[in-house]
Amino acid sequence: MAKAAAEGIPLGDYIKFHAPEPFVRGQLDRGELRYAWTEINGNKRASDDGGPLPARGWWPRPIFTPIDRETSEVRGNAQFAPFFPPMFFVRVYPNHASRKARPRGRPSGAPSVLAEALARLQGKDRANIERRRLGHFLEELSIWLAKEDDPNARPMKPKTIGDHLRKDEEIQAIWPKTWRRRRR
Repeated sequence: MAKAAAEGIPLGDYIKFHAPEPFVRGQLDRGELRYAWTEINGNKRASDDGGPLPARGWWPRPIFTPIDRETSEVRGNAQFAPFFPPMFFVRVYPNHASRKARPRGRPSGAPSVLAEALARLQGKDRANIERRRLGHFLEELSIWLAKEDDPNARPMKPKTIGDHLRKDEEIQAIWPKTWRRRRR
């Protein structure tokens, strides 16, 4: 069984034994399920190899993209767009998420900020950072994130960055004592 999962499962068998066809078609269309196939000229392809893929909306249309469960062949109807060449011997890899699949929503800048804060606190400018106030350090990180991070990422205010830094054990281990909150 483990060997079969490593080699992939024929698409027809996966639909028959593991998940209903509409669910599988949705996963394939969203890029949540890795798949591989053979092209008409014999080239082996995979959904994450960087080559052309079916357009969004191609998979969920069973009328125009029938799946032959016996041969694991998927053939789009040449009269209705979007067009894509036939796929032969389609296999799915349910335990290997596609590299292109991304979580929904906007990306968070928290991992980047944590890494940058750790690098700054471990760097040679630590003495200068400790002399300044915590608010100044958090403001610098907020400005850095706005300039350096993914433009689609949600901006983080200094207070939010401080909350993330206080939760991280690795940063708390090197956190300057003057910046620690006093308990009342």
